This record gives sequence, C-alpha cells and structure tokens, in this order.
Amino acid sequence: MRKHAFNRIHIIWAPLFLLACGINMEKEAMHPSSDSLGETKEYEAVLTCGFDPINQVRSEIAIQSCFSGGATNSDTKFQIKNAGKFRMYDAVSLNELGKRGSDGRSLHIALSKHYAIRAQNASSDFDLNLKIIDSSGTVTFQKTVGRYGLIETEN
Repeated sequence: MRKHAFNRIHIIWAPLFLLACGINMEKEAMHPSSDSLGETKEYEAVLTCGFDPINQVRSEIAIQSCFSGGATNSDTKFQIKNAGKFRMYDAVSLNELGKRGSDGRSLHIALSKHYAIRAQNASSDFDLNLKIIDSSGTVTFQKTVGRYGLIETEN
C-alpha cells in the first residue's frame, strides 16, 4: 500500500515540478524547435533592485535581493513569456534570464515583439524596477515597486 501512495505523489508532483522549471510538456511536444521561431529582438527589459532605482540616489544592489525574501519574507518569482515560451525564475536562476549590465547589478533581457512579464518584489528594504526600452532607445514602460509590489506588462 505504501508503494502505491508513493507513486501517486510522484504523479501529482512531477507535472508541477516540470511547470516550475518552465517545461510545458504539451507545448514542447507540439513545437520541438520553438527556439527557432525567427522573431527579432525588438525590446530590452532592464531589471534593477535598489534604494531608488529611478533617480539612482544610492547605488543598486544585486538583483537577487528583490526576489529573495530571506528568513522573514517569502521568496518571489520572475515570470516571463517571450517569443512564445513561458518561464519562471527564482532568485537563484535569475542569471539565466539575461545579461548583466556594465555596472554588474542590472539585468538586461532581450525581448521579442510579443512578451509578457510579471515580477513581484520580495524585499522589505529595496525597490524593484523594470524598464522596457524599444529598439530606438525610447523607454516605453517603467515601474518601480516596494515590498510585495507587483510589476506586470505585456506587448
């Protein structure tokens, strides 16, 4: 009997684990070469975490600080749908999302024509800032949030 209960747990948790890792089995099966969609990168998202990222009154800190709640707060995720693919990133996996800026603290993410982003700040001390810049260098979206604030944008 114990063996069957163990197998049921695996059946329930395996799909949830795959979703948390950003793997959608149905979509992957339908589009095995979804990396080669040929969409051009038309926007760039710049993600920062700090005391005042808009006016840069103080220097920014590591971006992971806005997604790691530490011992007293809950951790949060960065969710993105870009070029038809959906992924979720936690504080540890954020480096896979894009490239570090020259300052070493901002995170630059290449975006396709169609994207959706959802990010929630876990830090009670720092502000999370997201800026979207088009190919001509114009800022098309910018939002800064404090503790548990939510940033959502799509195109």
